[in-house]
Amino acid sequence: MQLVSENVHTYQQNVKRVYRNRKELNCLYVNSCSILNKLDVLSANVRVLDPDIIGIMESWMDETISDAEVLIDGYDLFRCDRPIK
Repeated sequence: MQLVSENVHTYQQNVKRVYRNRKELNCLYVNSCSILNKLDVLSANVRVLDPDIIGIMESWMDETISDAEVLIDGYDLFRCDRPIK
């Protein structure tokens, strides 16, 4: 298991190095089809890719879901939920 862990860590360092050296705006766009059950995967991708902006479509969120439930450290949250029918 340690070899796999070291490989993942090395991959993450290499990806971050490539993205940090870029002079463009780095964006991550996700069509999530319900974000609540995919937050772990999204958070892992954000840690590796370190995007400047994250756009999430089809989050299926409404006013019953608090900002704290979907907030990712280091990012501001702007929401535009669909009204409940």
